[in-house]
This record gives sequence, structure tokens and C-alpha cells, in this order.
Amino acid sequence: MKMFKRIKILNLFILGIFIINTGCERFPLGNEFLSQPPELKYSIDSVFVNAIRARELLWNLYSTLPYGHGWGKENEGNRLGPAGFKAGINDGGSTGAGYCVPIWSMTDLMRFRMGTGTMAEWIKGTISAQNAGNRGKFNWNRRLIWQAVRTGYIFIDNIDRVPDMSAAEKALLKAEAKVIIATHYVEFFNFFGGILFINHAYDPNEEIGTVERLTVMQTVDTLTAIIDEAIEVLPFELDDPAVWYGRITSAAAMGVKIKLLKMAASPLFNSDQPYMEGEAATKELVWTGGYKIELWQKLRDACKELIDLVEASSYYEMVNTGNPELDYRKAYYERTGETLFSTRVTYQFSLRPDIIRNQHWWADVIPLHNYAMKFPMKNGMSIENPVSGYDPANPYYNRDPRLYETLLLNGRPYTYRKGELYAGGLDRLTMDNIFAYYGYRLWKWKLDIGGSGYPLGVQWSYFRIPDLYLLYAEALNELNNGPTAEAFDYVNRVRARVQVGPIEDFIGKPQNEVTKQEFLAAVLNERVLELGCENTRWDDMVRYKMEDVFKAKDIRMNITLKVPKETFNFMNVGYDQHDQYFTYEIVEEPNMFKWATEFSPKYYLDPIPFSELQKNYGLIQNPGWEL
Repeated sequence: MKMFKRIKILNLFILGIFIINTGCERFPLGNEFLSQPPELKYSIDSVFVNAIRARELLWNLYSTLPYGHGWGKENEGNRLGPAGFKAGINDGGSTGAGYCVPIWSMTDLMRFRMGTGTMAEWIKGTISAQNAGNRGKFNWNRRLIWQAVRTGYIFIDNIDRVPDMSAAEKALLKAEAKVIIATHYVEFFNFFGGILFINHAYDPNEEIGTVERLTVMQTVDTLTAIIDEAIEVLPFELDDPAVWYGRITSAAAMGVKIKLLKMAASPLFNSDQPYMEGEAATKELVWTGGYKIELWQKLRDACKELIDLVEASSYYEMVNTGNPELDYRKAYYERTGETLFSTRVTYQFSLRPDIIRNQHWWADVIPLHNYAMKFPMKNGMSIENPVSGYDPANPYYNRDPRLYETLLLNGRPYTYRKGELYAGGLDRLTMDNIFAYYGYRLWKWKLDIGGSGYPLGVQWSYFRIPDLYLLYAEALNELNNGPTAEAFDYVNRVRARVQVGPIEDFIGKPQNEVTKQEFLAAVLNERVLELGCENTRWDDMVRYKMEDVFKAKDIRMNITLKVPKETFNFMNVGYDQHDQYFTYEIVEEPNMFKWATEFSPKYYLDPIPFSELQKNYGLIQNPGWEL
């Protein structure tokens, strides 16, 4: 890949429409170009006339990859979500305005307290095929997936025409385009089931007509084949990560394949019965047609293959310097060898330095106490274990270090003071303050950057090593009808980084007494601790059909001062002394979502917009969303 080092890496992730000057000609690239009818003066021929222009098209394609943060007014209304930075839940804002609602706020971790716009449809249970086009978790109306797929196939079909590019480079760039296409389809699969597969670039004047959805198994086979083709060509490591970090490697491609198999193997799709009856179920668009153990075997094998390569690598490794809290922060936030697939919307952090704070603190998500309860004690034991040492009067003392790096707690140091999450405190002016309603604010991603930002643009860790380890342990547990020593080992590698006791202490049993279900529950909880706010919790709730979690109560932590504020210096108060100054009261409230009282399995997958059904008579609606 050294042949590319002289190209400015900044071009790799610039958004929007690229303008290339060629003498007096101005040639538009990007989605606007792709929508032009072929009779316009500047055609595909103008893109593939030389290597520089062709590469620019691929760099633009990179900008469509899933990115979990919004970018305020700089990015068309803060769109945010698992399907891409322009394809998340948009809270009704127009370009340059509006809130964006991460999918975390629909899990048992967070809530969106404002309850307006798009989120209101989900809260009230009024989401439907009629309004799902731009209000679904996968924003169909933005069509980022279809633009990306079309651009990818245009690139693949035409790159061989470039005269000043080697055959090896052409093969490499094709492989990158294939992985980008596959990544978008995997996101589609997560939210809808069997994909609406388009395998070539349609001419702007070509009628698409009827395009049938693939079955779940056809989806797995089709996307696995595309990814495997790319893996054969892509390097496992980059020649120069400092220059090319974020470029797709075979490690990234294998991560996408694992994310596909994770969803396909899980009980939502892979069971003896479909999660809900309907035409889509009958045609096996939303289930495998019966439990298939081979899907778990494929997941296990894919994980093990990648683990072996990672462990043999001198570059890929978990961040572990011996500082638990800082190592965890660097693991997801900074560009290290722990992240196997990284996306971002800018190379340099050149926009507002307070973007993450604005997105994830002031506007969109309020952590529940349910989230805080999931973190164990530092010794590894669950806080529900009576011998763990947990003290409800000093609830944040001696806990898993990831708690302090995930939630802004009452008493957590930041910005030359401590978080004041008690009623009347600076971070919770009233007990019912909307931005700290449940007693917390989000710390992960926001961090204490003091308004100066980091020198590089915030990445999105689309797939990192702890996710790989935990999925491997999950597959071993399923295939052996209970955990193996190896399964325990890989979970404990994740916990050892933050110096938390082993997972068997969390479960409260020796390894040889732990059941399949006990181990699975512990692993899914560990995924929350390690991967919370990385768009994994919704997938886990859905793939294991966690109806009880969907319907669970919302829990808040009410904190009141026991003494006058001016009588003590909060900076000198440790977590083990909170009982002297504060009263902690846990309060249960009704789940704000309609599904808590009128749950339907239909919520596991999104409705296909009615407008799309009208256009394509071969398209079949997901169960429960039929008109």
C-alpha cells in the first residue's frame, strides 16, 4: 500500500460532494454526480480517466460507512445512528437543526427525555409502515445504503478502465469497495432481516422493477461470499497505520463477517420457530427455517481465525498499560491497534471541539440507573451478591473502573470540580432536571476534554477486539451447551484489562458449576460494560428476544444533600464517605415506551416503509407491520 502514501489522507474521509478542477471544467463527484442522467456532459468516463479521480470516488464511498456520532450544524441535522451518520433516527430537524437520537436511548441503558419528533412515534407506539421512511432506526428515506451500494458497484465495474493504475492496486480497491457494500447490507440485515439485494449499479434511467428480498440463509451466503472475496486480496495490517488508519483491511472485513454471523446465528433468526408469524416468516425472510447449529459453528470458526491472526500480529492488541480507566478510554476513543474496523467523518478534529458533549450530553440521551446497576464491584462480584461489599449508601465506591469512564456520577472528578448530581447541584439543578433526570449524565464519548478536543477526529469503533473475544466465548458456550475453560478465558481477558475480578466471581459459582444460561447472561452483561454506547446493546436485546428487558421499569437515582452545601468541600469527599453527606434513593418508574405495556415481537425488526412496498410489488413486509 506504499504506493498511496503521497495522497493526502485528509481526502479519505471528507464528506459531501468532491469537486475536482480540471482546467476550466468543474467535475462533481459523490451522490449528486451519481444521480445525473447519462446525457450530461460529465459522465463516468470523466471519473475513471486517471487514478487520482478514481481513488477520490472510493474515498467518498468511505464517508458513507456507519458512524455513531452526529456533527451538529456542520452535518445536516446531527443525524446519528447505527446505519450511518446520515441514516439514524432524525428527530424531525431540518438541515442544520434538530436533535438526533442514538439507538442507545431505546435500550435499557438510556432514555431520550424530550420525547418529541421521531422518538415520540416509538414512545407512543405509533411507529408504522406509513411513517417509517424517515422515522425508523434505519432511515430508509435518506437512502445512504442505496447510494453507497450503487457507487460501490460503479467503482467495481469501471476501475479496470483506469490507465495509470496497476492491476494489484485495482484489485485492492475493488476489495475495499466490496467490504463497504457488504457493511451496508449487514446493517440492513440487523434491522430488517433478509436483505433487498441489488448486485449492480442501475442506470439512472433504468427501472428497478421488482427486487425480491433474500432469505436469511441466502443473505448469509451472499454476503459471506462477497466478504470472503475481499479478504483474499486485502492486507491484514496496514503498511503505515499512522497514515492509513481507517483503511479497510482483511481484519476489518473479517469483523464485518463476524457481525453478520452473530446476528444470523442468534435466536431471533435461528430458532425452531419464527419470532412471529407472517408471510415474511413463511418465506424465511426473517428466520432460518429451523435451528441451524452450523451458523454457530461458522461464527466460532470466523472468530477463532481472526483471534489467531490478531494474536500473531505485532500491531493488533488490546490497550493495556496498567491504568484501567485510561486504558478503557483509549480503547474505544483513540486510534489504536485494538480497533479492527474504524470509521470517522473527518481525519483531523477540525470542527467544533464540543461536538461530542453537545450530542451525547445536552441533547439526546439520559442514562438510567438500570445502566449503573450492571457494573460490578472492583472484585468482580455483582452488586446483587450480598458478600460483594456493595453499600447502597455509598453506591459508587470500589466499583468496576468502566463505570467511572461511562457515566458522570455524583462525585466523579471533572473540569476542576466534581460532578454534582444531587438535587440543587450544578449538574442537576432540580431533582427532575431533564438532562440528569435519572441521576446521571453520559461520560463515555463526552469525556473531560475541556473544550480543546483531541488532535484527531473522533473515531467510531465499529469492531474492536473485546467484541471479538466476547462473541467467541458466546459461540463456544452455545456449541458446548455450556461454557468451556477457553470461553471463561476470553471473557476474563476483557475484564483483566480493567483489573476486575473474573466472570465466575460475577456469576457467583466456580467454573464447573456454571450453566449455559448463567454464562450467557454474564457475557451479555459484560458486553454492556465494555461495549455500551457502541451500538451493541440494541442488537443484543433483539437477537436474544429480550421481551423482559424491553418491558422493564425505568429506574432513577434520587440524590439529596443531608447537610448544607457550604459546610463541606466536595473535592475532599471520597466515594466511601458519601453516606455522611448524601441520601441515595432508588425509584422505579414506568417504562416510557408503549412496548412496556403492549409489547409485540414485531418491534424486533423495523417496518419496511409503505412507500417502498408501493414501488416494489415483490417486497414483503416484516411480521406485525402489515397494513
